[in-house]
Amino acid sequence: MFKMLKIILAALLFSCHFLFALDIDEKVNKLSISSGNLLSYIDKGRDKSFEEILANQDKLFLHVKKNIFTYSHEIIWTKLTLHNKSKKELEGYLLNHFSALDEVDVYLVKNNKLYEKFFFGDMRAVTNKEILNRFTNINIKIEAKKSVDIFVRYASSTPINTELELFSKSFYDGFIFKDFTIWGFFVGISLALILYNFMIYLSLKQKAFLFYVLHALVNVYNTLTSSGHIYALLSPYFGVEFLNITYKITPSLAIIFMSSFIITLFDLKKNIKWLYYLNFGVIYLFSAFMFVLFFFYTNDTILIYNKIASILIQFSLLFMLLSACVIVYKRLSGSLYFFLGTGFLVLSIFLYVLHFLGRIDFGIWSIYISTLGRTVDIVFLSMALGKRIKNIETQRLENAFLVEQSNKFNSTSYLLAGILHQFKQPIIHLGSEVLNLRVLQYKKATSDKEEEGILKNMETQIEGMSVLVENFYSFYSSESNNATFNLENSIDKTLSILHSSLKAYNIEVKKEYESINLNSNEKILNQVLLIILENAISILDERKVQNPMIEIFTCKDEKGIKITIKDNAGGIAVQDIKKVFTVHYSERKTKGLGIGLALAKNLIETRLAGKIEVANEEKGAAFTIRVS
Repeated sequence: MFKMLKIILAALLFSCHFLFALDIDEKVNKLSISSGNLLSYIDKGRDKSFEEILANQDKLFLHVKKNIFTYSHEIIWTKLTLHNKSKKELEGYLLNHFSALDEVDVYLVKNNKLYEKFFFGDMRAVTNKEILNRFTNINIKIEAKKSVDIFVRYASSTPINTELELFSKSFYDGFIFKDFTIWGFFVGISLALILYNFMIYLSLKQKAFLFYVLHALVNVYNTLTSSGHIYALLSPYFGVEFLNITYKITPSLAIIFMSSFIITLFDLKKNIKWLYYLNFGVIYLFSAFMFVLFFFYTNDTILIYNKIASILIQFSLLFMLLSACVIVYKRLSGSLYFFLGTGFLVLSIFLYVLHFLGRIDFGIWSIYISTLGRTVDIVFLSMALGKRIKNIETQRLENAFLVEQSNKFNSTSYLLAGILHQFKQPIIHLGSEVLNLRVLQYKKATSDKEEEGILKNMETQIEGMSVLVENFYSFYSSESNNATFNLENSIDKTLSILHSSLKAYNIEVKKEYESINLNSNEKILNQVLLIILENAISILDERKVQNPMIEIFTCKDEKGIKITIKDNAGGIAVQDIKKVFTVHYSERKTKGLGIGLALAKNLIETRLAGKIEVANEEKGAAFTIRVS
């Protein structure tokens, strides 16, 4: 009875060989092999040799309803039986997913005897003929009506995918052509954009372009390494250890360069300070991680590092998406392109992870998902930089226009100075004539009250005209060089130019000065003050403000000298406040070319190395000038 049971059991075990065999014939071009046809064994002790596995296969291998084994120290074995049911020999190519950078051993067995073996992975060089994308690439020939057992050993510190693809020779040849065409397309676009933006960087010296180039180069290297092509090409020359460490640090480098790109392209320090500090935090975090990886990385800790890296990279992608949303919300130049590029990148990696975990099946084309995302990301980031180029060109044209206006102002100043100089002569002559009348009055010894009143009125008018002409002449003829001057006197000189306008519109001027001597270009500062004060007078008149007022304050603090000019005209519309210093923008409805305030900002920043800002206060707008 016991002998009979042994015979039945042996028969069952022998039949299992065909029960789980996968039948193939010449009509099969492409066959996906997953857990439905694979037997698996988990070697928790990591100590089983192939000989032990082969000898005890009937006891060890079981059906497992999954293809993915996540981070683990365990070794995964799979077994597959291919049975050629046709009447002629079949040749095919067996591709093993995601094994180029994992430790993967493949054993081919006929009649329970090993006849060929292949070793791939972390500690072994890989030749070009043995790799296609991230797959081990094995040529298999199966005789007619015969079977081949395929044993695969996986030892990896990253999640393991045990799926296989079996291609016929014709399908494989076509796939190779498609594969290299697709990779060439992705890499070609990336390299073209990298070269273009590097040339722009050399021309403009804008750091954002340099960080884009570095980020894109790291992405291309990471793409080609993860595909296996660079790995296979370089491993015989640079060593597998070098490729392993560079493959592990490139995601961190890509994130560091991306954060640097965001900071410089959108000038976060000026526009969104809190996001600026957060991006710097990301840079320091990944820099520290790379440092630890370089100097404390060992084979014993590789699993821990990979788990930490996967968490950090997911965190960085979510943070990058958050940054993109904030930047779009703030409507910074080029933000939409950056948002689209980041969105595509995050979506592609998310889909790739879902496929990797077996939630979505993209088949063999899954290898292109993340690469497509990286390429689209590079394209959109380049378009965001294109907006920067456009802005730079616009700014250059505006600056040229402002320089032209400034030159016109200077030319007009010299012309007016000449005219005012000519005014001095008739005023002096009128003064001397009044003096002659007084001499005649004295000689005649007459004292007519009416004549005396006329003479005093004439003297007052002549004195006023003389002071006015002197102030105008001083304003327009002063040399455009740095010198030490009293700030209070300089402001009062500008106010005297506008005296008639202030009086005509009944505008009260309130002044609160500190005694400050400033070493700067008085003529340029007066020109800026004149522009701001004229703008305030025009707005007060246009809006018919009751009790119109202009307030001027000066003070000195740790940041330098501060001049504040306020009005009570109601302020500037919130949506327009950022446009105030833009060329051709004017808040006046009836007049104004929109040049004055843009010119003032240009003069303050380029000629005085200062800063000018505007803000709305309770009663109106407040312009603040800072010079050192």
